[in-house]
Amino acid sequence: MESSDTVLHGVDFSGSKESRRKTWIATWREGEPAFTVNDAGYSELAARIARSSNDGRRHAWLIDAPFALPRALLAEHGIAPSANAAVEWLRSFASPREWRRACRAVSRREPRRGVDVRFGTPLAPTNLRLFKQTWHCLVSLLAPLAALDDVAILPMATAIPGRLDRTRVWVGEGCPSSTLRQLGWPRSGYKGVSAANRELREELLRRVGALEGIAVSEQASLDAVADTEGDALDSLILLPAARRFSAADHAAILASDPDAALEGWVYV
Repeated sequence: MESSDTVLHGVDFSGSKESRRKTWIATWREGEPAFTVNDAGYSELAARIARSSNDGRRHAWLIDAPFALPRALLAEHGIAPSANAAVEWLRSFASPREWRRACRAVSRREPRRGVDVRFGTPLAPTNLRLFKQTWHCLVSLLAPLAALDDVAILPMATAIPGRLDRTRVWVGEGCPSSTLRQLGWPRSGYKGVSAANRELREELLRRVGALEGIAVSEQASLDAVADTEGDALDSLILLPAARRFSAADHAAILASDPDAALEGWVYV
């Protein structure tokens, strides 16, 4: 997919009641400054991703949320090891909270996917701080997108013959913390209200701006520094990873790790 005309997007996704305010979307196209918005709930985000196929360009979307459930979790609950079965299982619960209660009724363990271990993601998909994000990503976002002909959920869609050749929109899982780890940059200390937290946000923003020619607009910079929760900055941190995602060999990923077809992959 790699192309100078590919538009890159980083989405710091939220499963909270304030998802519209907490979900930040960073967008960058070569030759233009990156900008950020935080005005989309689940259905609006899905619609925005779907609409991006209409402008004649290619789009690479990286979203900070688990794209799959651990094989071990599915086995514990007698769910077939398939992405469709996992989504149908999640849909059988009226809310993320009910799903987590059902998980904890069987076991209080929090299984991690192989990719969580490989890329050092901070939390298991069923963790108290992440389970709503996991549920809404799979049920409210990926399920409707996976039904569209011009959207490919990766790396899973690689297994569908010809899917990547006929899609202009690629969607993958990212993780700002894992990207920071990959780059060797600080992974903590930038979220908070202290002067030190703010200074580190400014420093990380400078590094993003210097990386691979990704310029950041003045307003996006102001938002990233002012946002004490770090969500706006996290969306920008995903942009360099989105560029690598757009050029990745997804077939090679599936060949090297067959579990990626079930448990997904984290593009860093």
